[in-house]
Amino acid sequence: MSKIKEKTSLYKQAIKKLENSMPQYLKTVGAFQWEGEDWEITDHHLIPDDEPMQKCQCCGHYPIREIYYVTSEKIGETRIVGNRCIDSITNKKIAKIFKAYTRKINRTKKNKRYFDTIQKLLELWEEFRPNFYVNTYEATKLYDMLNRLRDYKNLTKKQKQKLDFIQHPPKTETFGYRNLYGKWRKTLDNDWILIEEKPFTG
Repeated sequence: MSKIKEKTSLYKQAIKKLENSMPQYLKTVGAFQWEGEDWEITDHHLIPDDEPMQKCQCCGHYPIREIYYVTSEKIGETRIVGNRCIDSITNKKIAKIFKAYTRKINRTKKNKRYFDTIQKLLELWEEFRPNFYVNTYEATKLYDMLNRLRDYKNLTKKQKQKLDFIQHPPKTETFGYRNLYGKWRKTLDNDWILIEEKPFTG
């Protein structure tokens, strides 16, 4: 198991890795003729919810969330084009070419909360073990979940259930907290102490 680097967002790392792969997608398109000039797709961007929408400079449609930047070096101009117009001006099925990339981006953004939760649990485990309530077996399962997210896949239903149990174990009066994996409590010094360890059986 590799150590999680503090203050490094694993979610942002996954997004950055995808963005760095974009040039390979762009190369598959090549140059095309539009308005009597040679153009190339120089970038592709999915606008996050917290950023302002853009307007297509081909048809004027607003708002557009998925945008393509097309550039003509001859006239020194770059324009923003939406995902519908890009197929029209290139006479190619660009949306299909970018489909795999777009699917990975959307899936990663949808899974951001899982990235953040797993990262936080692993950071605490690495800092406070063996006194943190997450045991080594559970940490191994968390790393398995993380690797699946890094491969741009969704967590399985069973993994989501396990993560929920780790993150939100039900309370009991005697032991403080209990989950499927053991009993644990918090000391006066805010250390997590495993009273009875019981690893996953699933």
